[in-house]
Amino acid sequence: MEDLRKCEYLDAFIKESMRMRATVPVNQRVNLDHDVTIRGIVIPKGVNVNIPMGVIAKDSRWFGADPEKIRPERFLGDSQEAKRARESWAFFGGHSRLCVGFIFAMAEMKAMLHAFLTSASIELEDPNEPGEIMLEAGVNQPKKHFKFIFHQRNLQKIREEENLRWWMEQTGALAQYSAGKVAPTA
Repeated sequence: MEDLRKCEYLDAFIKESMRMRATVPVNQRVNLDHDVTIRGIVIPKGVNVNIPMGVIAKDSRWFGADPEKIRPERFLGDSQEAKRARESWAFFGGHSRLCVGFIFAMAEMKAMLHAFLTSASIELEDPNEPGEIMLEAGVNQPKKHFKFIFHQRNLQKIREEENLRWWMEQTGALAQYSAGKVAPTA
């Protein structure tokens, strides 16, 4: 789990996946403290405010010029775009209204993805699924169930390939192989 915490790209991939298809497309908050004015509109104390997360997630002001494109890199690095994307991603709320289960949910998603992707390749039984999405009880979900096919990976073969790649890198054979000068045998 400690190694998974360091996987910045995996974290960005999960955030980008949630941004592309918001599980909970509308979030609701109550203005508890005092009247607030935003762009000339007064939001009185005690009023419920609906936050259209599904709409905000596709807004180029917050997520860059290509919000319809899957690009986890938008969350990585120190650019202004990356900082703005990280600050705008609020699917678990934020600041004093952050979901208490946020850290657990992210750890659980990372662990699950790691377990699946290191032990199997995964594909949809029907490539046209998941098909149509419906909103039920405030949550986006597929209209009908669909199936995944898991193909068990040959972990021994993967280790052998990793060892071969390491050996080729150490001996300089990888550069020669990439240039087409040697066959990949050890």
